[in-house]
Amino acid sequence: MHDLFTAAYGTDCLDYDYEFVTVPAVIKGRKNGHIGLGLVTLDLGSSGEHWGTFFLTPSGVIDQGGEKMPKEDAKYLSETYGSYDYWYTVDIENDIHVEIDDAPDEVNELINYCRPEQQPDMKME
Repeated sequence: MHDLFTAAYGTDCLDYDYEFVTVPAVIKGRKNGHIGLGLVTLDLGSSGEHWGTFFLTPSGVIDQGGEKMPKEDAKYLSETYGSYDYWYTVDIENDIHVEIDDAPDEVNELINYCRPEQQPDMKME
């Protein structure tokens, strides 16, 4: 997802020239620590306010803000995530809502995997 985002936007570092964006994210449930992937929609015109989350699940994508969410999807989100924290795989300049330095190690590992500059040099000798 990160690579596709970068290809579409031509960058993986956004500033506030963008208004609404949907970015790839690592999501961690506070209730049980479940880690998953998804997309979060942000209003960069309002300093990065979170407007919604799309969760990638074994049964498909669940839009947390969907108007008529099926009961089984609501139950899955409640049991799997409850309230949650999220961290983007892209950089957003001057973001005041998400502090990547405070992410748990397992989240940082996933995010670093997405960012080529963070990956170890894998030269074969």
